[in-house]
Amino acid sequence: MGCQWWGRIGPFYGQGYATLDNGNQIICNRISSLLQRSSDSCLCFPFIFISMHFLQSPMVELNILSLNVRCLDIPHKRASILEILQKKRADIALLQETHLVTKDTARLNNGLNHIIGFSSASTKSKGVAIVVRRNLNIEILEQIQDTQGRVVIVKMQIYNKNIALVSGYAPNSFDKKFYDTFTKMLLDLTDYSLIIGADFNAVWNHEKDRTSIYESSEQKFASAALRQWAFDLGVLSLPIRTFSLIL
Repeated sequence: MGCQWWGRIGPFYGQGYATLDNGNQIICNRISSLLQRSSDSCLCFPFIFISMHFLQSPMVELNILSLNVRCLDIPHKRASILEILQKKRADIALLQETHLVTKDTARLNNGLNHIIGFSSASTKSKGVAIVVRRNLNIEILEQIQDTQGRVVIVKMQIYNKNIALVSGYAPNSFDKKFYDTFTKMLLDLTDYSLIIGADFNAVWNHEKDRTSIYESSEQKFASAALRQWAFDLGVLSLPIRTFSLIL
């Protein structure tokens, strides 16, 4: 099934609903003022995608957050992000641009949350991670990661349902190889429903998602690749960065 885009749903606060063609609804909690940009905590909100398998699932609610955290190597920045996860009551956080090398990823663990998957670069750049609430009743089946700090996948079972959590971070400059590799990794997850949080360094629709009128050829390639990637995988794009998923 191809990607279906449900457009933007109001401003970035309060609650919104993505209503699907079969009458189901995904309840979407907007980013609150807690996540507004500041000099201390400069965040951006990457895409969240889900596979269409979720539309026929038992009623279990998960609060899921996807964030480009733009460097967690700084202690006060790391503390701010962990505070956000607590205040937003995030069950699952899909993080991009952690800038943590392998030996430092455990710094994301605290009394409430722990890291269950990561991919780190050889230097303090890029980096993706998946953090979950400690008392979340899940069984970790497998972790898959690339070697460049751009993709991490955690296969897990929750409430007798197989789910693959994915965090991805695309290069700043358009790189077709990233999309090819990312697609191949995800197509292998045939027995899993997908939750994907990713910063593609691209927008879905230039006119709606950028203030600038001019669109470079590289930006056009990146946006087209993003839409084709979603179509090939048959995933639904949610125009929010935090949401409550009813399984």
